[in-house]
Amino acid sequence: MKNILKAYDLPILIYAFFLISLSLIGIYSATIYETQSFIKKQIIFVFLSALAILIMPFINYKKLINYSIFLYIIGILSLIYVKFFGITVLGAKRW
Repeated sequence: MKNILKAYDLPILIYAFFLISLSLIGIYSATIYETQSFIKKQIIFVFLSALAILIMPFINYKKLINYSIFLYIIGILSLIYVKFFGITVLGAKRW
């Protein structure tokens, strides 16, 4: 159990939780229409991000080095796809 706790920096996690809470309160107070659905979406993304944060220390990044070229090519191809086939909304290209 101690090895698992050593993987996390507790003060940083507490500060991050505090900042996320403040940002959710700010979003809730600034949103006029469809407040409930927007906040639900944000909370879902917060939980997914927290899950990713909890999993990341246990991933052996040295094994990912074998796939780095493949992942790089996928990233570049995705950017090229957005450049030519993306939808422009308010001046920004999107999927």
